Amino acid sequence: MTTSWQRIQELGPFTTDVWPYISVETNKTRALLARMCGVAPHRLALTENVTSGCLLPLWGLPFEAGDRLLISDCEHPGVIAACHELARRENLEVDNLPVQHLRQGREAQHETDAGVLQALNGALKPRTRVVVLSHLLWNTGQLMPIAEVADHLRQHDQQPFLLVDAAQSMGQIPVQAAAAASDIYAFTGHKWCFGPEGLGGVALSQLSLIHI
Repeated sequence: MTTSWQRIQELGPFTTDVWPYISVETNKTRALLARMCGVAPHRLALTENVTSGCLLPLWGLPFEAGDRLLISDCEHPGVIAACHELARRENLEVDNLPVQHLRQGREAQHETDAGVLQALNGALKPRTRVVVLSHLLWNTGQLMPIAEVADHLRQHDQQPFLLVDAAQSMGQIPVQAAAAASDIYAFTGHKWCFGPEGLGGVALSQLSLIHI
């Protein structure tokens, strides 16, 4: 980070010489983060933070009045507020996915996984269009079975999009399977990746890319 900042100062922040350097550094960063997520570079976009990574793609998805958003009861307030505002503008319904009570340790992770899928079965509706579920819950630290959830959603008639807040997982645990399975997998770079504040990313599925 220091080396890049110094090089930009040497070239001049607003000169024509600095842009090729910034372009190379940006592409290298995107490629590195894409490898960490297990996706091709064209499926990853750089963002300023995890909230932008969640919300910008979400607001670009196609909705019809009466569609439903299914949001877990452990999502960050910023994502929750934006989902409710989206629902207000697009005349959507919001449903609750209860996962906060699932607090087994690693030795009982299979029980958590089964509990999440059971809760998902009970909360999905015929017009559920998006499911919002963090990879690691920010308030309990519980690991969610994202790849299994994604596979379950593909069997639903509506095939809902899966939006994953990965602020607590990226850089802390292996994320490739979850990131590759999600439609929107958004993360920040300044937490467990030890990157600069103001850098985040979002991995998008081919299906979400088509619609967004």
